[in-house]
Amino acid sequence: MLTIKIKSFLFILIFSFQFYLSAQEIKSIKIADLEKIIDKKNDTLKVINFWASWCVPCIKELPHFVKIASEMKQKPIQFIFVAIEDTPEKALNILKKKKIEINSFLLDEDKANEWIDKIDKNWDGTIPFTLIITPKNKRKIHQGELTEEELKKIIIK
Repeated sequence: MLTIKIKSFLFILIFSFQFYLSAQEIKSIKIADLEKIIDKKNDTLKVINFWASWCVPCIKELPHFVKIASEMKQKPIQFIFVAIEDTPEKALNILKKKKIEINSFLLDEDKANEWIDKIDKNWDGTIPFTLIITPKNKRKIHQGELTEEELKKIIIK
């Protein structure tokens, strides 16, 4: 028979584990609110990655963003993940599986043809898609998968 101390310890352990699993979240966002984040002027470099749980190249490159975000956490850089054409459960599952704690959103929009141009007129809809906005509000885009080295180059340039 388990003692009260062991039962208490197990309860705390299970509760803590459940809290850890729910620590990462994915917030639903509309295009208008995402545009506000993108257009907000400040001294921060914004790196916004559009991805989906069903996109193999998207999943493959996610760890590169996490690694670089960790390496550059003392610099004024904001990393944001935006899952598109996905369900909250599937997107959140990937974030948890990959142990990603970068600010993440699920774009709550159905008609891609209506919102893609609002993100960038040069985006043809390919994912993964990375939008980089400098503190001077200049934009750089990359359509398709990025290697870690490519990502570093476009961030540092």
